[in-house]
Order: sequence, then C-alpha cells, then structure tokens
Amino acid sequence: MFVATRTQNKVKHKMHVYPGFAHRETSTNETVLTRVKAWYIKHGVLGRN
Repeated sequence: MFVATRTQNKVKHKMHVYPGFAHRETSTNETVLTRVKAWYIKHGVLGRN
C-alpha cells in the first residue's frame, strides 16, 4: 500500500525487498539501518556526523 500510494502520487521512491525477513526483523538489519540513515542525511533529517 505504501509503495502504491507513492507511485500513484508520482513521489520518487525506492522499494527494497529483504527476502526471508518479517517486517519486524528489518528494524535490526544492518543494511536497512544503513539505508535509512543515508536517506535521513540526504534529506536533512540528520547531520553528516
């Protein structure tokens, strides 16, 4: 639903699938956390420290 809404509203986004992970498990996955941090930095939510 989240991706469909973004696509429908022409919001630029990326969809990452983590095979074998339940949604709850992705919150502790190093790859996920690295991608989220990079997004936050890119969009000014976090500083570059």
